[in-house]
Amino acid sequence: MRILSILSLLCLTLNLAISQNREAIEFYNEGVELFKQKKYAEAIKKYSRTINMMPEHINAYYNRGNSYLQLKKYNSAINDFISVTDLQPDHKKGFFYMGYAYMRKKQYDKGIAHFSSAIKIDPDYAKAYMQRGVAYMKEEQYNEAIRDFSKTIDLDPENATKAYTNRALCATKNKNYKAAIEDYNSALQADSKNTKLLFKRAKVYLLTENFEEALSDFETYKKKKGEGVEVNYYIGYLKLKMGEYEEANKLFGAVLFNDPTHLSAAKNKAICSLSLENYEETLKDHDLLIKLGEKTEDNFFNRGTAFLNLEMYEQAINDFTSAIKVNPELGQAYFNRANAFVKVKEDEKACEDITKAAQLKVDGADQYIAVLCN
Repeated sequence: MRILSILSLLCLTLNLAISQNREAIEFYNEGVELFKQKKYAEAIKKYSRTINMMPEHINAYYNRGNSYLQLKKYNSAINDFISVTDLQPDHKKGFFYMGYAYMRKKQYDKGIAHFSSAIKIDPDYAKAYMQRGVAYMKEEQYNEAIRDFSKTIDLDPENATKAYTNRALCATKNKNYKAAIEDYNSALQADSKNTKLLFKRAKVYLLTENFEEALSDFETYKKKKGEGVEVNYYIGYLKLKMGEYEEANKLFGAVLFNDPTHLSAAKNKAICSLSLENYEETLKDHDLLIKLGEKTEDNFFNRGTAFLNLEMYEQAINDFTSAIKVNPELGQAYFNRANAFVKVKEDEKACEDITKAAQLKVDGADQYIAVLCN
């Protein structure tokens, strides 16, 4: 009788455990469906109920960790992936996503360590090499990153566009521009519609002073993507380098229309307008530069030159004086101010300036000393 009672109790316990496990699995499956619907908070609740009933359910921890990742709750995600790898030490994805969570926390050294653990488990784990490469890149360890991106390409050549792109970025940082261009070429072969790659390759061409190739890439990018501040700036810069001042001036004007604080565009536009001898426009350009805080000798000198050509002599004298205050050895500013002083009949001051210009060895200044200092 007693044996029957014990057997009955065991059966009851077993049936209860089976029933509880079924319920836990139901919660787990519901969590999976909720995750697919991107209802991550609700999925977490379901996975948590599974874990309460089945504390060694590895997939519940793993899926809950990924749900936490989606909600940017990285510490909670890490804790779940620790549970996964504790329960199953060769769970490569547990280590991978733990590394990914650390990456999101910008703890790149810990990311590297966990990606390395995943790679130790599976030496052909392309995604782990890829992410470890990104972590090395963030740590500015470019050679190590290049090694990992190369391994990624070897292991998964069909999906290597991002690896080529990242390897090109590292090569650029290492100033290996030839390798960078080759990688962008490979990336574009794999993904010819990726216009961002054209833009990036163009910037490397620019660094190597291959202006025609850079211009071709930027113009193709613009044709496909349309107007934009950055692309207009770069095309303008290349036109300036090629001496096409009129076109460059228009492009820098378009940049400043959309971004009036774009300092590089303002500087280059001022160079264009001065080169085109459009002095009224030059005044406006240098007014903007000075307003933007660029109170440099070049800006005062160039605006002074524009005033001089517009026969606005007092304003020219003021600007040349400002340029000299910034750089007392700026000989050409003394020379030009001397010309302005002559125009306003300040002969004594003109003599002093032309003498100083001659001392600073400005071409032709010594020829005017006898004329201006009588």
